[in-house]
Amino acid sequence: MPILGTVDTETIRLITFEDICLRTEVTIKFDDSSRIAISARFLTEASKRVAARQKEQVNEAFVRGGQPGQPWKSLKSIFGTRTTKTGRKVVTPSYRNNGQPLRNTSVLKESFFSRIRKISGDKIITEIGTPLPYAIGQQLGMKTKGPNFIPLNRKAVRTHAKGMNPKDEGLILGKDYIMAWKGVNVPARPMIDYSNSENKRAIISAAMKGT
Repeated sequence: MPILGTVDTETIRLITFEDICLRTEVTIKFDDSSRIAISARFLTEASKRVAARQKEQVNEAFVRGGQPGQPWKSLKSIFGTRTTKTGRKVVTPSYRNNGQPLRNTSVLKESFFSRIRKISGDKIITEIGTPLPYAIGQQLGMKTKGPNFIPLNRKAVRTHAKGMNPKDEGLILGKDYIMAWKGVNVPARPMIDYSNSENKRAIISAAMKGT
């Protein structure tokens, strides 16, 4: 039977004045035909369940490596090359080759939060978001302008400071890092996706649990 009127999940945008760099709102309007007593307590509990499920879905995306039935694009294999003083050509693979996208550390995953935005009448509004500025580029995909410093090993990750010359930091081009002078293309890897029917059903289920 129809128990929900609308599930509006189309908002993904930058909200700089709230210091939230990626935010998705979920609005659920409860249909009168559901025959549910829409009390303030019911709406509050439903909001808590939906917000919690939103956070769980993000965590699941990181564990799964994508959305249900829609895996994130694999990392591109990267290699550095250099010529030794003896004229020998040496090829160095990146430590991230064959790695898992967005899971080098847990910083991005752990930065996500969910919360209740509004409860009124017969609807609830919750949101999921992160304050990290690079999240929106990973969510939607992006093209950088370059030049971009790309580490080949963990030493380069630890050593290099943005804006510094890698050579002055004791790093060797082709061994410790490479430069993408024209920028890089980052594919979209959605951490939040309510166009995915399975995700949307899970949100509806969370809202209606116990009814």
